[in-house]
Amino acid sequence: ALAFQKSILHTIHSATLKDQESWTIENNDILDASTSASDFLSPTAKQNGYCSFVLQDDSNKAVSNFTEQYVRHPSLPLSAHDEAQKQQIIDTVCIANPYWLFVGRNNNAHEMKGRNEHTDDIYHNGGTFHYQLAGVKTWYIRPTEELREMCDERDIALKNAYVHTVEEGDIFVINTRLWWHQTEIPGAKENANANTNTGGNQNDNLSISYARDIHLDGTQPAEGVKPQHMNSKDGAWATAFIAKGTVLLTEVDPPINRTTVRADANCEMFVVEDTEEGEKQLAVVAFRDIKEGEFYTILESKHEEQD
Repeated sequence: ALAFQKSILHTIHSATLKDQESWTIENNDILDASTSASDFLSPTAKQNGYCSFVLQDDSNKAVSNFTEQYVRHPSLPLSAHDEAQKQQIIDTVCIANPYWLFVGRNNNAHEMKGRNEHTDDIYHNGGTFHYQLAGVKTWYIRPTEELREMCDERDIALKNAYVHTVEEGDIFVINTRLWWHQTEIPGAKENANANTNTGGNQNDNLSISYARDIHLDGTQPAEGVKPQHMNSKDGAWATAFIAKGTVLLTEVDPPINRTTVRADANCEMFVVEDTEEGEKQLAVVAFRDIKEGEFYTILESKHEEQD
C-alpha cells in the first residue's frame, strides 16, 4: 500500500493544475480541510482521513502514464462465451476516461467513515466500477425509491440495506445514483487481519482505490467534442422525494448550492410568517418537485442569466 501511496503522490504531482485542484477532503470532520495532497500522501504522513481527486486531463500524459504503470483493470473485465457475445460487449460497454481516485488512512483501532451517505450525479445508462488497489474498504448501501420502483416492476426483491467489504484486487460494480452509499475504512486491528490475508503491510492501514464510469448502451463522447470536466460536488441533498412548495430550511444562510440560472435551480428564498409566533423569517422553498438524491440549488436572483 505504501508503494501505491507513492505512485498516487507522483500521479497528482504530474497531473494538470485543474486535476490537482480537484483534490477533496471527504471527511473534513476528521481531517483539516486545508490538508494538501502533498501533506496527506507524504511517505511520513500519519494523519487519518479520506480524500479523493479526479484524474481526467491527459494533455500532459498523466492519465496515460497512470493507466500504463499502475492500472491492472483499465476497463471492466468481462468474459464472453462466444464471438457474438464478445461483439455485443464491445458494442454496448464503454468506459469513460476519468479516474476517480480515493485514498484513506486509518491508524485508529476503530473504523473511520468517509463522506456522509449520499448518491452521485450519474445520468448515463450504467454506473461505476471500483477497483481496490490496496487495503480494505467497507460499503454500506441501501436502495433509493427510484431503484425500488424499478425492481418492483421486474418483481425483484430488495433488502433494506447491504454491507459489502472489498479487499485488494476486488472489483465492486454499482450505480451510485440508484444506491445510497457510504464507505468506511476498518480500524488498524481489523485492517491488519485483512492485510495478512492479502500479503499487505500490517502497519500501513491505507485503503486506495479508483473508480471509472461505465456506459452500458454504447454511448460515449462524440468525436471531436471535449468531454465535460468532472469534479466532486458537495452541498445539501434530498433524502426522499420533495413536492413543489415544500419549505426546506428556515436558516438565514443555509449550506446550499446557489445559481443565477433558473433551469439549474430547484428552490428559492422567501419571507414566510410563523403562524404561531407571528414573526417573519427567511425560508427555502422548493419551486418544483425535487427527486430523491438531488442537490438543493437556490435561485440567487430574479435577474437570471439566459442560456
